[in-house]
Amino acid sequence: MVDYTNTARDWAMTRSDLIILPVGSLEQHGDHLPLNSDCRIAEYFSRKLAEHFHAAMLPVLPIASSLEHTGWRGAFTFKPETLMSVIRDIAECAEMQNYRVMIVITGHGGNFPLGPVCREWNRRDRKLKLILQHPYEYGAPLFTSGRMDMHSGEYETSLLRYICQEPFPFTGDFPTGNVSGDLMQSDLNTFGVGCLNPNGVPGHPEDASVELGQKLAEMMTARSIALLESRLARLKKNPRYSGSGALYLRKCTLDDLEELQALSESVNWNQLPGDWRNFLELGGVWSMIHLNRIVATAAWVPRSNGTVWIGLVITKPEWRGCGIATRLMRRIMEETAHYPRRMLDASDMGAPVYRKLGFLDAPRIHRLELSGAYGKPSLLEWSPMTEADLREIGDTAADDLVKKLQQNAPELAWIGRENGRIKAWFAGRYGLRTVQFGPLYADAPVFALDAVSQMRSAADGRNVTLDAAGWHRDDFMQQLLENGAERKRDFLRMYHGEPDPDLANPACFAAAGPEYG
Repeated sequence: MVDYTNTARDWAMTRSDLIILPVGSLEQHGDHLPLNSDCRIAEYFSRKLAEHFHAAMLPVLPIASSLEHTGWRGAFTFKPETLMSVIRDIAECAEMQNYRVMIVITGHGGNFPLGPVCREWNRRDRKLKLILQHPYEYGAPLFTSGRMDMHSGEYETSLLRYICQEPFPFTGDFPTGNVSGDLMQSDLNTFGVGCLNPNGVPGHPEDASVELGQKLAEMMTARSIALLESRLARLKKNPRYSGSGALYLRKCTLDDLEELQALSESVNWNQLPGDWRNFLELGGVWSMIHLNRIVATAAWVPRSNGTVWIGLVITKPEWRGCGIATRLMRRIMEETAHYPRRMLDASDMGAPVYRKLGFLDAPRIHRLELSGAYGKPSLLEWSPMTEADLREIGDTAADDLVKKLQQNAPELAWIGRENGRIKAWFAGRYGLRTVQFGPLYADAPVFALDAVSQMRSAADGRNVTLDAAGWHRDDFMQQLLENGAERKRDFLRMYHGEPDPDLANPACFAAAGPEYG
């Protein structure tokens, strides 16, 4: 941990993104405890937590909200709005310094403005999150007497005797506890502490002991650590203030095209508006909306042999961990229930989600990026794909999607012939970063490699992405790697329902991409 006694270099070198702010008070604590008692309590527990979590620790804020102690000399207080402004200013500094969580430890039960300011800050979903803790809340199991011991009493005096190693003897000859017995702590909004006890001690310091103080300190420390570990884990999984609330499913239309494209660009995916349009026109796109903005999508398009292909499963990073992908997938599975099977290409992060929905693993797909020339085609005679070619290929391979790809980018769709017979063919589409080719079908690996050369010519110098079928790893992909292709990542092909008879078709050397299959 680092604190205010360390140097700027020490603070610069620490890797922690957790910072702790102790907040005390300056107010009367009877005749036996010092004015800064709450500061000492906040400092003690903040240091315990900072040591446990290897966090940075700020100096204690010595003046906070002590309105209820008005009337005593030495009691100084901020107005509620002033304290809230101070917390905001400190939080902004912490956020600028790339801290992600600021734990506010209050040693004074009357610091009520801390709750609203933390709530107001967090609801804006800023990078820095605030967690408010009052350690006294975790010593409750030892508060068994049932009598009021709200301030300067048995528990606070015991705790200070232990943590400060000072006697703080009580020698008062005045009544202690709640002298005005019909008043409660909530009445402090109407009456000050002096109405509960004119001597400012609505508690029983005469019963304090070091032994009780030790029990309190140990229990409050242990419970504070346990609660913080739980809250920090929750924030790591889902940092949004609303969690998974206020989310609604909505089916997309062409009116959403601009926002859909912005979503894929925000996660650096390769799609262009034409890809979204294909799904909107041929199948369906479902989105999850929050405050009338799309935060996640999943789409489907019909393929050959009664297969539904699911793609474009995108969730904004700040919304991950809310179960959104699962909800979208279930909606698509309901909508496509009349199809015999559904398929998709999953990332390693997404695969566990799909397995829970009943999807089974199939062969992997290997994403390659090709740059540079592969030489001119030499084995086959290549010509642009025509509608007549699509009919010759047949309905199994050349479904509506391939026809759409050929129509959208005819210069990227080609047919390779040998002695007039089709030996290889492929389609392609332009992407945000690369030209994505696929599907690629060929009668043999040598013809598939010839097709890759033609792709490089058709790409006209642009980088090419190719999703190679895993079942051709030895005789096709390996040769591509040996000739300059770079392997970027893998996808796991998965299916739900009847197995696809074309799942590992030996004629298929490359897929159309995880969007299309």
